[in-house]
Amino acid sequence: IDHSFEPALTLDISDLNLSVSKISLTEAFPFVVEAAVLSATKNIRIEGKARINPKTNELTFSDLKGATDLSSLLIEKIPTTFPMVEEAILPASIKGKVDFALGELIIGTSGLLDLSADATLTNGSLQLKELALPVKDIGMDVKITRDQILVDKLSAGIGQGSLQASGSIQDYLKRQDYNLTAGAENLNIQELINQDKSAIKAEGIASLNMRLKGEGFSQQALVSNLSGEANITV
Repeated sequence: IDHSFEPALTLDISDLNLSVSKISLTEAFPFVVEAAVLSATKNIRIEGKARINPKTNELTFSDLKGATDLSSLLIEKIPTTFPMVEEAILPASIKGKVDFALGELIIGTSGLLDLSADATLTNGSLQLKELALPVKDIGMDVKITRDQILVDKLSAGIGQGSLQASGSIQDYLKRQDYNLTAGAENLNIQELINQDKSAIKAEGIASLNMRLKGEGFSQQALVSNLSGEANITV
């Protein structure tokens, strides 16, 4: 439980295995952690080094490397763990492999003090109830600090169409101030919009370019805070 956030973050970690060697109060020492996080089975493995500072009560992790399989995530647990996304639009299912490396992570008595990480998503896919087909072939390179998430490159496909995007999220755990640049080509409207229950059907091929900015990812925030411009061709 991390009370440095409002509301507090509560993360359940189960099936935890920890291996530590050469423990020291003056030098960094290696460790390996395996656990189930937002999952019914073990889905995360992390190895790296830890350093304890008894004078400042700070714990520093460095040279961290890890991986996780997104298909094992229990999506229904995400709003319980992260209340700030409770009203956000979440996928019905998600898949993909995430590899991450953390240069440094510092935790003190007041919570997270510093963070520097890189993550790569490969072979990703997700299904949104609003879309007729899943988003597939998702690839993404992300840089994460204590205050910012920077998406250097995101690519994906929907049916015969393709998507590209880049952007950033400032203060991602609280204010969620985001900027996004995205483009899409050769999108089939029948593949994009779920029209099963619609009395009127639409057909066509679309392309678009857009720049968006806003604050917050809840449905209400998307309605009231989202702004930008887009060029669409059908």
